[in-house]
Amino acid sequence: MHIQDCLEEILHLEDTDLAASLADASRLFSCKKRQLVAKPDACSDWIPFLVSGVIRGYLTDEKGRDITDCFLYRPGEAVLSLSILTASFPINFEALTDCVLLSIPTQLLAEQFQQSAELQQLYSSYLLEKLKLERELKLLLGISSAMERYQWFLRRYPELADVVSIKHIASFLCMSPVSLSRLRGQLRKRGEEPPVKQSRLSEKSGLF
Repeated sequence: MHIQDCLEEILHLEDTDLAASLADASRLFSCKKRQLVAKPDACSDWIPFLVSGVIRGYLTDEKGRDITDCFLYRPGEAVLSLSILTASFPINFEALTDCVLLSIPTQLLAEQFQQSAELQQLYSSYLLEKLKLERELKLLLGISSAMERYQWFLRRYPELADVVSIKHIASFLCMSPVSLSRLRGQLRKRGEEPPVKQSRLSEKSGLF
């Protein structure tokens, strides 16, 4: 895919001049399953955006255990957790499948952001959706049962239920893999098995 076409498709850019300017300096690259895409507090001159595949963001606690923070699977999602205009990565990001990413120079993106109302609007939508998800998840973890949490995951991430490992889903939902396995067994007995793996994750559009 041509880089400008990719930018217009995954970021939904309508300004062709802006897309052309970004495309001239951007690059596509691939990463293999289990490859680390970004490390904590690593400074980078590039900001990657997902084109295809699934990426997991995770934190590491004081005992060295990793805790799943998020899943990225929609084309156009930025592989970073805070501001798109900073180059810090406070969490690890690893590829759960083979992935294709589009990297845009951080400095160029920051400069264009100051001038482009379209980029500013896209970024505002990105932040609002991330804040909404964060609040939804916080409430879920605070008041919902383990079964309710997993059923929420199936509704919220139907494409990932059969792609992401039980270990990572359990970590994301603050439960043990054993507990999650039991819940899945209960759903199977009730004829409510997790959705069949989707082979075309790229059909979903990202926020940014």
